[in-house]
Formats: sequence, structure tokens, C-alpha cells
Amino acid sequence: MKVASMEQYQKFSAAMHMIYKRLYSLHQDLDSVFPEDITNSELNVLSFVRTHPGAFLKEISQSLNLPGSTLTSVVDRLECRRLVHRMVSERNRRSYSLELTEDGMRISALHEDVEKKMWESMLGALDSDTDREKLINLLETISHGL
Repeated sequence: MKVASMEQYQKFSAAMHMIYKRLYSLHQDLDSVFPEDITNSELNVLSFVRTHPGAFLKEISQSLNLPGSTLTSVVDRLECRRLVHRMVSERNRRSYSLELTEDGMRISALHEDVEKKMWESMLGALDSDTDREKLINLLETISHGL
């Protein structure tokens, strides 16, 4: 792995801090549309269940990189809010899966819309599809290297 120069480090640091500030501001604006005490983990579980119906709790835990105990707490809170139902899985009677309620579907769809607007705002700052693809490829490379 090549080491960045001091100038590159300083430019990168300044750019990342500006992005963090802007994302924080966007999140504050967008988070106001959700119930005030819902967490990112809860939104992520709702989104995962929406796009992976019938997934086992273990699959959700692995995919979202949440320890089993944390997922149990998240699911308990979502059940208390009547956003999900825990069910015995049809694929394996010894395992549980989650099903979204109507409110769970609504919040999950809202989360997807809000996130899409945020990412569109970021990608829209770039002038071309080529630049957007470069950014995505670079971010994927960085995420795999961390």
C-alpha cells in the first residue's frame, strides 16, 4: 500500500470534513420525517426485511453486521412499535423471520426515498456518469480496503 503525501492527506482531510458536515446537515433535515426515537439500526432492519422477505434473523444479523444480541433488542423495539412481526420461518421451523406491518412498510419506503434523495444530491454534484462511476468505484475500493 502506497502512503499519501502530506499535501494529499491535508486535501483529503479537508474534503472529508466538508462532506461529513454536509451529510450531517442533510441527515438532520431528513431525520425529521421519521419517528423521533427510531435508530439507524432499526431503519436498516426494516429496509433489509422489506427487500429480503422471509430472511432468517441470522441472515439479517450477518448481512447488517449486527451481533445477535443487538438484533434481538432492535427487533424487540420494532415489535413494540408494531413495525414488524416475528414469525416462525416457513423454510425452517426452528428459525424466525420478520414480516413488516403496514406501518413498517410505510417507514421503510420513506427511508428508501429519503436515502435516495440524499445520494442523488451527492451524485448530482458530479457532472457526468463517468465521474459518478469513478466515485463509486473508488468508494468501493476504499470500503474493501478498510
